[in-house]
Amino acid sequence: MKNFLYLCLTAASLGLCAALATGNTQALSAVQERIYSNFTVFQSNVLTPFATPPLVRDATCGKKNLPSLTGRIAGGNVATPNEYPWQAFLQISQGWPVFQDYVCGGTLISNQWILTAANCLDGASLIKVYLGAHDLTATNEWQRVIFTTTDYKKHPSWNAQTLNGDIALIKLPVPVNFTSYIKPICLPSTNDPSHNGDTVYLTGWGRTSGSGSVGPLSPVLRETTTTVIGNSECSSIYGNVVTDNIICSSGAGGRGICPSDNGGPMGYMNADGTFTQIGIASFYAASGCENSLPSGFTRIRNYVNWISQETSIPVPNSAVSNSDSSCLKFILAIAIAIQCYFFDYVLRDGSIH
Repeated sequence: MKNFLYLCLTAASLGLCAALATGNTQALSAVQERIYSNFTVFQSNVLTPFATPPLVRDATCGKKNLPSLTGRIAGGNVATPNEYPWQAFLQISQGWPVFQDYVCGGTLISNQWILTAANCLDGASLIKVYLGAHDLTATNEWQRVIFTTTDYKKHPSWNAQTLNGDIALIKLPVPVNFTSYIKPICLPSTNDPSHNGDTVYLTGWGRTSGSGSVGPLSPVLRETTTTVIGNSECSSIYGNVVTDNIICSSGAGGRGICPSDNGGPMGYMNADGTFTQIGIASFYAASGCENSLPSGFTRIRNYVNWISQETSIPVPNSAVSNSDSSCLKFILAIAIAIQCYFFDYVLRDGSIH
């Protein structure tokens, strides 16, 4: 029985060691101005995705492939091909009585779920999801995978007038196989900070300029960097649309989202180089996307519990710091040792005192 006790204490100690070693104007949305495009997507040979266990999350989520450039989505620089492997291009068909197509952005958050804006899916009857894409006019993007689905969920609080709850999920018909070109982005925790003043990354295939008139989409993925501004500053422009469920980016230098960038990501680069998606492109200024006014995004931290509920993807747990986690594991290790000792004592004595 002493050997049994020693084994228990050793197991508890190993748990402790592992714990201590763990360091670490008016808003304009796609609802208010649908941008229908005659832009033709030349579909390459569609790869058959390899089925993998559902709801798989890459342990290294949020890792992009190459250093980014700087510029604007609105007339900005072209991203390095497949630099953002979580980026999805959505070609959405709207049924009766419109029968027209439009495009939005989205992100891969697991091997079977796409995160986008609810405003992108109002009236949607069919959705084509492009993953691993960069140049949508290319016919030789062998890494590109295309799915067709009708399975999507909009947040129950979505309101097209207030823009509250502008978040939605699209389920792929079969799981996608992760590759160097197709990887998920990380989700924030419920206690994600406000990020005021932080640099963020915006990406999309949306229009590169213009305001109310229909303009061309970018055939290639574009990117920009900008900074997060406080909600008080943002609400001074957009009014009551800006609630705690919104996070805004500065429009300084004309950097921001344009029509058809809706649903795309606001990404934050962590200290270790990984990317967490903290916002979903929701609205921009009615007067145009190059006028240095802020862009509005759905603040994802307020919806991660809903995402988890709908997809079974675990809620990221950063609410407990590493030091706190180590302390909890230490307490657990001690508890295990005490239980083992108590069990050994009862076995030897034959009674409980």
